[in-house]
Amino acid sequence: MLRVAFVLLIAITLLIIPGVPVIIVDIFDRKGKFHGLMMRFWARAILWAGGVRVKVEGLEKLKSRGPYVIVSNHESALDIMVIAGYLPLNIRFLAKKELFRIPLLGWILFFGRHIAVDRKKPRNSIEKINRRARRLFLKNISVIVFPEGTRSKTGELLPFKKGGFVLAAKFHVPILAITLLGTGKITPKKELKIKPGTVKLRILEEINIVGETEVEDVKNKVETLIQKNKKSSPEIHHS
Repeated sequence: MLRVAFVLLIAITLLIIPGVPVIIVDIFDRKGKFHGLMMRFWARAILWAGGVRVKVEGLEKLKSRGPYVIVSNHESALDIMVIAGYLPLNIRFLAKKELFRIPLLGWILFFGRHIAVDRKKPRNSIEKINRRARRLFLKNISVIVFPEGTRSKTGELLPFKKGGFVLAAKFHVPILAITLLGTGKITPKKELKIKPGTVKLRILEEINIVGETEVEDVKNKVETLIQKNKKSSPEIHHS
């Protein structure tokens, strides 16, 4: 509990103190580079506070600085921190619209050009996601998508949804498939604890989708790729 309290203290402090300056810069920074740098700093600080070390593998497989639709497995509340902190790209993510209503945090998300998702109105939400994603891609900003739709409770990969792949096909943006290893044991779902240790972010492959007719095939390919990678990887040891 003390570690969780320390992480929360660091997170809130870093949200409040630079929060307003970040919002002001975001309003005028059309390319969104400053926000991306602040996200990396904030994410790494949170992971440091939690005693989480990150090893990155496969950086040589990054063929450009983006934009990508980044596709990953999802086991922990810290998954976004690991990706934003250690993948060397300008990144934004999809978040529940309720988070955008939280004072200061919501303003940072909005002006930072993150994408609000309304799960109660999926059709309207898809249209808004497409509009905002298009603007991000034009600014060379990548978007994180967790195609499982929710965190896995057991660590086993859940069936992939095709939304992120449709997004990539629609705007002719390549998929960047990655695997996160060990994050589920750092912060198990529905447990208020953080176990210090080492996790891995492994870059697997960049995959182009020529058209929407390829969505299902590419989805299945990426799902199989991540599944095989998870199963063939040795267990991560924690402190």
